Amino acid sequence: MTTALHLPVSAGILIPHAPPMRWVERLLAFHGNEGRVETCRLADNPLFSETQLLPLFAMTELIAQAYAAVKGYQDLLAGLPVRKGFLVGVRKVELLERVSGRRPFQVRVRPAGMFSGFYMADGEVFLDDQCIARGSVKVWVPDAGGGTFRK
Repeated sequence: MTTALHLPVSAGILIPHAPPMRWVERLLAFHGNEGRVETCRLADNPLFSETQLLPLFAMTELIAQAYAAVKGYQDLLAGLPVRKGFLVGVRKVELLERVSGRRPFQVRVRPAGMFSGFYMADGEVFLDDQCIARGSVKVWVPDAGGGTFRK
């Protein structure tokens, strides 16, 4: 059984994070198993100040949360509950330009593979049309089974 959801969808129903640790605002687009997510204004978050430039770990977390939102949307469409996942790996995350969190970003993510509850995803963070960060993350979902690698 599938659930009808209309985009954009609030990240509040797609990922288990709550503010101030939920840094993504809503899923804007979804095609196949790829998606585009809009972030919150990170300058509003108590972890960051209005004048501080965002560190690399913030971009890494944005990619991970964007992928969680896409995966949560996929699960809801399939009639499954949203599951908790844990960021367990990071590969080749690059900060291409240092920016503040005064404006929301958009994050584009796509799966890169899956094996036994581990999901790999590639993502890019954009400010307007400029890519400011990119990289790959690995997320572990404890209750996800399956022992065959899929891309």
